Amino acid sequence: MKKITNLFNVSFKRTNEAPEPLTISTPLGKVILDITFNKIKSDMTKKLSELSIEEKGIISNNAYIYIWNCKDFHFELLKVTLKPSLPPGMHVDYCVAFLCRLKCFSDIQSQFTCRLKFHEKLEGEPESGEGFIAQSWQDTKTKLTIGTEDEDYLLSRAVHEKGLPRRFVLKESTTFDMIDYLKDGLSLSLPFLFENEEGQVQFILAWSKKDGVNPSSTWFAIDQRPEEILKQAGNL
Repeated sequence: MKKITNLFNVSFKRTNEAPEPLTISTPLGKVILDITFNKIKSDMTKKLSELSIEEKGIISNNAYIYIWNCKDFHFELLKVTLKPSLPPGMHVDYCVAFLCRLKCFSDIQSQFTCRLKFHEKLEGEPESGEGFIAQSWQDTKTKLTIGTEDEDYLLSRAVHEKGLPRRFVLKESTTFDMIDYLKDGLSLSLPFLFENEEGQVQFILAWSKKDGVNPSSTWFAIDQRPEEILKQAGNL
């Protein structure tokens, strides 16, 4: 029996066989997504990784949905294996997107992190481009890149009310330093969301072997808009 999600409005079949939602194993180590929720004017702090999943489902052969439902917020995560369109001569071994949607029932501030738990210590290299913030790591065999939309694209979505409230474009609501480079990943902090407002954030990671592969391949692979993620998930 198929169901419809509350936020993505996507049809899915409930399953207990879905992969672990917040981690991806890579040649360089495990990538871990987590979100911290802080209730305004309260000492309530919750981490997504510590909460119980209400539902898990399969959307298509490359996409899964995960749903958390709490007193103060409702959260949905799409985990989508992508086949990015790359320039000629480029190739990646794997590319996956975390697409997150949050609906608040209280005033909530949220911080999203995507970190790499290394097999061995590696130095990150910022590799951002137009519309996205990215950072890459590499050993002797593999290059891995993690990226997310930059502040300009986030505010552009807010202007058009695509997954973010228009209120974010007001100076008193939003700063231009929502995203931070971490030694092991990226962090994105949304301005607080009021009751009944929604927020959407994405992280995309890609890796490829270095031997004979254009080193810019992973950089191009993570440059994907939300609409493309939803399309490849089978939602558009």
